[in-house]
Amino acid sequence: MSTNLPQGADYNAVLLFSNSLRTYKANPAVMSAVPEVLPPVSSSSQVTGEALPVPYRKHVIRLRRGRRRPDEVIPDIFADHWLVESPRRIQFEKSTIVSLSDLGVQLDQFYENVVQIPNKYLTSAKSRTRTLTDYVIPRITKFGNQIGMKIRGWKFGGSTVDDTQVILPKEIDILVIVEKFKARSVDLDPGYRMIPLRRFRAKEGERPDEFRFGRSDDGTYLSAMRVARNLYSLIERALKLNPQVELEPFVIDDDRPQIVVTFKNKHRFNFVPAIYVEDEDVHLTTRPYAYDENPGSDMFWRISYSENERHLMAMMDKADRGTRRKAFKLLKALVRVEHTLHGLTSYHVKTVLLHAFDAAVDQTPRWQRQSVETAFSVLLAELQHRLRTKELPHFFIRGYNLFGNVSPRKLASLESRVTYLVNHPSELIRVLKKRAS
Repeated sequence: MSTNLPQGADYNAVLLFSNSLRTYKANPAVMSAVPEVLPPVSSSSQVTGEALPVPYRKHVIRLRRGRRRPDEVIPDIFADHWLVESPRRIQFEKSTIVSLSDLGVQLDQFYENVVQIPNKYLTSAKSRTRTLTDYVIPRITKFGNQIGMKIRGWKFGGSTVDDTQVILPKEIDILVIVEKFKARSVDLDPGYRMIPLRRFRAKEGERPDEFRFGRSDDGTYLSAMRVARNLYSLIERALKLNPQVELEPFVIDDDRPQIVVTFKNKHRFNFVPAIYVEDEDVHLTTRPYAYDENPGSDMFWRISYSENERHLMAMMDKADRGTRRKAFKLLKALVRVEHTLHGLTSYHVKTVLLHAFDAAVDQTPRWQRQSVETAFSVLLAELQHRLRTKELPHFFIRGYNLFGNVSPRKLASLESRVTYLVNHPSELIRVLKKRAS
């Protein structure tokens, strides 16, 4: 059915083609190609002649393909950002458009220039790690059986693997699991445990001691240092004929791993002997006891909660689409490159992140929608609070203050600097710009 439009008709119509996802705003001339007639969109429209009561919905005409005139002019909505009146759509647009402040712009630039690692470097690091483990693990498994050390498994660890590495992927941890226990360890000071063993008396015709690779001198405990030294000797034997890698000397130092393999002076691989506690899903590693007068103590194993931390960060990513992970990497990189913040470690920053996340879930509504800039500011404020109180509790171990080994003078200096950065955004922007250039 065709209808002649009266002279002087003033129509505003929206043409929504069924074969297209684009929306157009049309002029009155287009109406001559339309087989139906719309009543005026607004009360101000004047129509002369007989009223034309045509049912419509939201002033939209659906045209089939091929009904438009070839000479019609249809403006592009992407040029003038014209939208169909839809409250839900407009609200979505408002929630997704975020104008960055000066700090937000500088954080983005700092992330691109300093924090972010090019994929080629990550791919190279992971490829070399896989090559090394494919070469070393079968050999130390074979050699370990000769001294009673059964390699139960191995796994990658560290920030390069869990996507929290910044600047360059230089170090990768490889946990070598030498034993699995169920609730066999004894708690000591926070963060450390001892593993008691039954005394072994050799009898004729019986199997040799299954813990001979690491039994302490008094025969009652599994010695962390003895296990580490035996694993070192196995790796030394496995790498004897491989000129591409170098095994560094064995060291006993709380700040350094004991077993380090370097690949052409580009990557460092830390082989860490570990025991898996099955019923708690934690690993015990051979790191020296920080408060022991004898750093080479036979008794103490350090608890590693890396799996628990990885699980929490995965939950974080699901909720906020990686916002807090990015903010954590920004602060971690800033602590590493800014000399006035030296004394803080990556684990300090990660613990601050976990405490800030825990507080946000309990106290902050819609915390999932915070921007990277807001999340970074929250982390910096949380770090300031922890430095002021001189208390940074371990997230999993009660009564363990991670600032316990930092001198009060150093804590005061760090607190002063972080407070200045929090209260003076211009100084923070200056530091970020300086380090990003």
